[in-house]
Amino acid sequence: IRLIRDYAAICRQKGLVPRKVILTFAPVSRAKTMEFIKWLGVRVPSIAEEAILTAEKPVDASINFLCDALRTILKETLGVGVPFGISCESVSIYKAEIDGVHELFKRLQGILLDSRGSPWKVQWIQVMPPADESENSNKGQNSLIKNELQPYHLL
Repeated sequence: IRLIRDYAAICRQKGLVPRKVILTFAPVSRAKTMEFIKWLGVRVPSIAEEAILTAEKPVDASINFLCDALRTILKETLGVGVPFGISCESVSIYKAEIDGVHELFKRLQGILLDSRGSPWKVQWIQVMPPADESENSNKGQNSLIKNELQPYHLL
């Protein structure tokens, strides 16, 4: 939070428009993954680490903690003028953490978009058909499948 505020202050001082800051999040549910995250340089409060690793569902506890962290970042940097993006990564081969990253992204995306205070929608594009469909599909078909929603066209 201090880094973001300092960056915003320097930009104001130099008359620059702040560039987007991408915040990266990764769900953690095992001690081994937690150690790896810390090895990467992430500081994890011991209270948070214990709460996550001793939870009945550690992945869910991790996701909830990360959602709260984003809310805090957004609240504490409100009005400084730095735009944010989010990135969610899986840093392990553990299935629960890999699956958790999808839920984490959906939730963080909603928190970030809601913080802007204006209506929003998400448009998805399926780039590849599911495996069972691709085996039976015509090889000449385009692999880009769009959802039925129509995008907004800005003039």
